[in-house]
Amino acid sequence: MKLKISIPDSYKDITVEQFKRLQAGMDVAETETEKMYAILFVLAGLTREQVGVMEKESFDKIMSCLSWVMETPDRGEHALIDRFTMAGVEYGFIPNFTKLTVGEFVDLEHWTGEGVFDNLEEVLAILYRPVVKSSRHLYEIEPYEGTEGQGVKMLQCPMDVAVGAMVFFYNIGLRLARDTQRSLQEEGRVQLMPWQANGVGTK
Repeated sequence: MKLKISIPDSYKDITVEQFKRLQAGMDVAETETEKMYAILFVLAGLTREQVGVMEKESFDKIMSCLSWVMETPDRGEHALIDRFTMAGVEYGFIPNFTKLTVGEFVDLEHWTGEGVFDNLEEVLAILYRPVVKSSRHLYEIEPYEGTEGQGVKMLQCPMDVAVGAMVFFYNIGLRLARDTQRSLQEEGRVQLMPWQANGVGTK
């Protein structure tokens, strides 16, 4: 019996939740084979048993299609997505980043300090909030009142939105640690692919 497999083509096709599951699998993988199992399980829904009986040609083809996830995203190809719709709700990125509120700043500093990708949904819940008013290219978002209950919603955010936001941080070198005056880029907190810290999948 042949399996019908759906394979994501890019970060646009996976959610933050899937990415975090993949990150967890890659973190505990000790061999290249285990890394491949993690990728196939999270992104293609395949078990070890199913992979084990797969024809080598099919396996190689699938892994080739999923090779993008092991590569460092090209920052030039991941622009900031200022608005997107999820579950029927339009979300907008903080319109003016030079006018962060104290609450936004403190919470961004906290969650990024704990690890950007470990708390990605919480970071996104600060950066993106429901749009309450819009006119052409201008829009307003809900006032910031904390991320309680909002982070879990952002687990379903498309990962390309998250990558674009992280690239934004990288490019502007956002300084969150006020006391040390070191940017996220300098502290390595915006490692786009966490498992690439040891050189895995770098170009």
